Amino acid sequence: MSESTSDKEIVVDTNALIYSIKHSVNLKYEAGKISGITQITILECVKSELVGLSKRNMYALLALKEIEPLKAIPSEGGGDECVLKYALRKQCAIITNDRGLIAIAKEKNLTVFTISGGRKLRYA
Repeated sequence: MSESTSDKEIVVDTNALIYSIKHSVNLKYEAGKISGITQITILECVKSELVGLSKRNMYALLALKEIEPLKAIPSEGGGDECVLKYALRKQCAIITNDRGLIAIAKEKNLTVFTISGGRKLRYA
């Protein structure tokens, strides 16, 4: 994240939430290790996507239960577009393992983290 970025949040996409449940990754703990990050943001579009996926995906259902106590932030659009719009507007980082989203976010000079096999966040 650039030094001029004033936001201390990191937005999480659907893919990362499901992956974190499937591989027992504590995103709050891992994000807390990143210098300057004080808040994990869950967007309404991500929550909606989890609701749809939860009907056929056990990990999506568990991710939905995990974020239930968090207030989802209103957002525009759906999927990757929604996450990108928010991150660009707020100039915050993204956590995702989605290769397409990683490529687009990097083109737009956003900081992106992935969840590695070792259950750690790393720069994409």
